[in-house]
Amino acid sequence: MAPNLDAASYARTSTPQQQSCDTQQALCRKLIDERGWHQSFKLQDEGEKGASPDRPGYKRLMELVEDQRIQVVVTWKLDRMFRSLKEASTAQEVFQQCKVALVSYTEPFDTTTSIGRFVFGFLVNVAAFETDLIKERALLGYERRTREGKWTGSRAPFGYRCDDAGRLAVVEEERSVVTLMHRTYGRVKGDLQLAAWLNARGYAHRSEKWNTDRVRRVLTNPISIGDLTTRGIMAHHDHLAIVSRPRFQQTQRQRTDLLHLGTHLPSQQRLESVDRVFDAYLEDLRHEVDP
Repeated sequence: MAPNLDAASYARTSTPQQQSCDTQQALCRKLIDERGWHQSFKLQDEGEKGASPDRPGYKRLMELVEDQRIQVVVTWKLDRMFRSLKEASTAQEVFQQCKVALVSYTEPFDTTTSIGRFVFGFLVNVAAFETDLIKERALLGYERRTREGKWTGSRAPFGYRCDDAGRLAVVEEERSVVTLMHRTYGRVKGDLQLAAWLNARGYAHRSEKWNTDRVRRVLTNPISIGDLTTRGIMAHHDHLAIVSRPRFQQTQRQRTDLLHLGTHLPSQQRLESVDRVFDAYLEDLRHEVDP
């Protein structure tokens, strides 16, 4: 390829364990210098998944290509730019229309030649194959953890705790609150009303006040009946059940019947004004007899 071309280098990482963006950029710069090109732009995305369509560095790179401000794009490895065959094929069409070449430091191809375009297509398929394998392994991992009763989220749902191995167990102090919420929901009629009812009686959500979002998560999470669900994978664990299945189903029917109240979808305004809006309501509740 001819020298004196304007080049843009692109680097990406999604985890700290991967080759750093600084190292990727240094290797791209080495290739650019060896070819006698001019590095006009240095773009990168740190902590960004390859499947994300909103990577700022990648979006800027494609803008430069479409504006024909560069003639060549240099990356450390193909999968730093593309993680799907569809994305790579679409981008390559844009590259060809704009007469921009794509060069990889670790993979010997140059899309200005027919053999380079063939190798490009082959490597894109390999990258897509690797991505599919990663997804399959991840799903297998989720299935195993779900069947073992392990939580894959960052924080255990209300009513439960995780041991050192990630296995869920019921928290007895929170169990009684979950049971009370299901038993009381039909009487107070609404997520926001139940949040106010709990706050008025001193029931805390792990040292925080209840709001509609927290109430909804507790009432609709099938873990309450022992059904642990992760990424569409479900396994039942009797020891994790807090309420009966009929009781849980009754709560869901009650929530459906009360959708017209408009308290099921939390908004920031509602969350910030629970106490103010329900001052009068709470005053009435203080005269009721607790169940």
